[in-house]
Amino acid sequence: MANKSGVYYKEVIEDIMDKINSKELKVGDKLPSERELCDLYSVSRTTIRKAIDVLVTEGYLNKEAGKGTFVKNNKGSLSNNEQLTGNVLFVRCVHSDNKDNFSNGNDIFYPALLMGIEQSAADNGYHCIYKTIDEKSIDQEEIDQLLAKVEGIIWGGELHNKEFLNHLLDINIPLLLVSPSITVDNVDTVNIEDKKGATKAVEYLIEKGHQNIAFIAGDANSFPSQQRKEGYLNAMQKAGLESNQLVITAEGWDFDAGYQAMKKVVKSNKEITAIFAASDLLAMGAISQAKEENIKIPEDLSIIGFDDVDLARQLKPKLTTLKVMKEEMGRVAGKLLFESILEGRNYSLNVTLPVELIERESVKEIL
Repeated sequence: MANKSGVYYKEVIEDIMDKINSKELKVGDKLPSERELCDLYSVSRTTIRKAIDVLVTEGYLNKEAGKGTFVKNNKGSLSNNEQLTGNVLFVRCVHSDNKDNFSNGNDIFYPALLMGIEQSAADNGYHCIYKTIDEKSIDQEEIDQLLAKVEGIIWGGELHNKEFLNHLLDINIPLLLVSPSITVDNVDTVNIEDKKGATKAVEYLIEKGHQNIAFIAGDANSFPSQQRKEGYLNAMQKAGLESNQLVITAEGWDFDAGYQAMKKVVKSNKEITAIFAASDLLAMGAISQAKEENIKIPEDLSIIGFDDVDLARQLKPKLTTLKVMKEEMGRVAGKLLFESILEGRNYSLNVTLPVELIERESVKEIL
């Protein structure tokens, strides 16, 4: 047997199927006990139970309480819903009304996430298929054909369409959502500590002596952006600071959106000493516009971002930011998905990963 749990699960099923099809195991024959099967295949009881459950669901085996597991029939092959493809699908969800999604230069989150997912898939003997899908023009038939080739789905990107989510759930294969913009109770999710992270960023600026702190938010329809805004407002309110008119909603998450938002900050004529930007790209765009206005960073204006992309440490000045553990998010997403695929977990889990404050050069302490 191979040494990956995913391969164990599939090989146990295939071996039992071979014995049924070859008539080595006949209708009515009793299978060895779980303990005996564990010894026979050198696998865990969880793996044996998952394999047996699949074959029971498909009608090959029958469990009789207090008696054991018996061969029920020898139909010959698994149904389409239980084909062992060895594949999982990672979907990068984009939105055609937001140009950020279609610029590879702006895609600084998902490559690292995918890396973590691919590692988890490899560790379990699986391959990861990648697909970009525009939520505004979903081809349901094309997606259904693709889903027939996989055993589980990780949906990355801010899914808003609850009707389509229900369609995915009806297909009845394991599904996990990464940082969705939709409320779900019965689906695994992996999220960023958006609100707490934003509060941490603003409290850091306040500790540095800043009181007039503006917030550049991301897309207004984005749940992570809304959470980061709430974290900003909570920190300002807790410190007894004014936040009215200091929230600028950008038209997206990218560099140009930050550049345009900074124009609004400058135009406001408010005595702002610091900005918290909802993403590093927004912060970078704001810094670019500030420099054109001869505003020095951090001498005249402090800026903190959110993400810790690679460019953040290459800027002049280097960007202070909140680090999102993107690759770790991918590994956690993969772990949860394979718990459902290989171990048959039938309840949902919601995991939120913390963020880490990374101090660099873009924030100045003021008296």
